[in-house]
Amino acid sequence: MKTAPSNRFATGVGLSCTVHVSDYCCRVSWRAPSEMWGRIMGDWRREVLLRHPGIEFLEEKAWHVPAQHMDAVVAWLRKAFGGPIVTIDRTPDPAHEAEYHAGKSLETAYLTLHLQPGAPVLLIEAARRTLAPLASSRRRRR
Repeated sequence: MKTAPSNRFATGVGLSCTVHVSDYCCRVSWRAPSEMWGRIMGDWRREVLLRHPGIEFLEEKAWHVPAQHMDAVVAWLRKAFGGPIVTIDRTPDPAHEAEYHAGKSLETAYLTLHLQPGAPVLLIEAARRTLAPLASSRRRRR
């Protein structure tokens, strides 16, 4: 991934960037003055979206970043926005997990369990139901 020049956008007043991290993904959102918005989006599209498939824009005006791209995306954000502007929030967000990952549960189960696309759906659903409580109890222990 092409690295962003350090603190590319840090000169803007009213600029903030938040990354909500969970076990499966992170949600990235930022606020910026309107005169900077186009420049940020252009760089984001060119340097992040084109290089990391699977990043999606959510209705809550944030970007959903799959786990496999989190480190690269956070590194880009820190360089582009400047370290102090980027806030990393590791507080679990059950609402996001339930809303976003509920629709993707079958797809996530295939990836998590390393199953072939032809695996029986009943097996996958049973494994997902078994693993979901384990994942939530692991988050509570942290």
